[in-house]
Amino acid sequence: MERIFEFFQDHIAKEEKSLQEGAAMHYRSAASEMADGGDLKVVEEHERDAGKYLEALKKIPQLQKSVEDKMAEIVEAFNKANVSLPKRGSIEKFLLDNLQEESGIEFAEADEEEGSGPVAGTVIDAGRSEVGEGDGQTKRSETDRNTFPVFKEEALEKHESIEEIRKNLGDVTAFGLLNEQLQANVGFLGWPSSEVKNISKAFDNAGIKTLEDVLVKTEADLMKTKGFGKRSFQLLLELLFQKGIIPGRKEIEKKERQAKLQSIARNLGYLESFEHLGSEKLNAPVEVLFEGLDLRKDQLANKTLRILKSAGIVLVAGILEIKYDHLGMLRDDMGKKKKDLLINLLLLRGYVPQTSK
Repeated sequence: MERIFEFFQDHIAKEEKSLQEGAAMHYRSAASEMADGGDLKVVEEHERDAGKYLEALKKIPQLQKSVEDKMAEIVEAFNKANVSLPKRGSIEKFLLDNLQEESGIEFAEADEEEGSGPVAGTVIDAGRSEVGEGDGQTKRSETDRNTFPVFKEEALEKHESIEEIRKNLGDVTAFGLLNEQLQANVGFLGWPSSEVKNISKAFDNAGIKTLEDVLVKTEADLMKTKGFGKRSFQLLLELLFQKGIIPGRKEIEKKERQAKLQSIARNLGYLESFEHLGSEKLNAPVEVLFEGLDLRKDQLANKTLRILKSAGIVLVAGILEIKYDHLGMLRDDMGKKKKDLLINLLLLRGYVPQTSK
């Protein structure tokens, strides 16, 4: 961690120098314009831009303390979760992003040449970005200010639909199908050629001829069918989904669902918010979240689970003890899609916090 601290000291020192040079450059330009009897508006613009650099300079002393506080927070969070600290590069990137968001200052690259003037991309560079009038603050949209992601409904649509099908097998009315649809020959599902012989034989022996004959049976009933195993059952769920045979959703309204996803994301890192779920649920193996997913085909889910295991996270509680932003530091390839998948899976399995941070 000492090397990371030195890394940021270097970044802060370079940024301070860059801001000083930026202010000086604009003051020189203003003086030169006045000496040449130039446009007064141009002079005022240079003075205003110099003021923005000076405003940014006032934030530099705060950055040192922010680095120390955030480094301590990371160590505490990962120790609490009993997970090894992330690689140095992951911590540096996380801190850099957070400090830039906090201060409105976009740091120079570490190898920025000495004496090269204002850093290209520095947010207070008037020619490159918008700055709030009079306050030296970068204008940021509401989405930029939002620390947590906006989760999209389609992220786990297929997995949720298949889960709904599985849960509602045995209750044919839940699917809302017309009688003629229910009486369709089960062969219309279109078994793949490699499976058609085995499944057709199993269904024939069990007297399953129509779609209704399938839907009136529970998962347990189907699994008792001779010659119809787990692989065949997964295939059946997949084919029902492909044909749009999905029960009338008793799902949460879109806004409520979004609120729950946001609440889970906000409460990650605060295990006490999930304690009402009980120790059995909290200490369930992480594989519970991925049940029902075909990890051989679903590479996103497969990679996400592998990352969790490689980080030493074996229980769901281990995920809940890590803040949403910190999840990205478990490994370099733990990106937004994988983090969002985890949040969706937590909601799907009922890991909703009782309190909200």
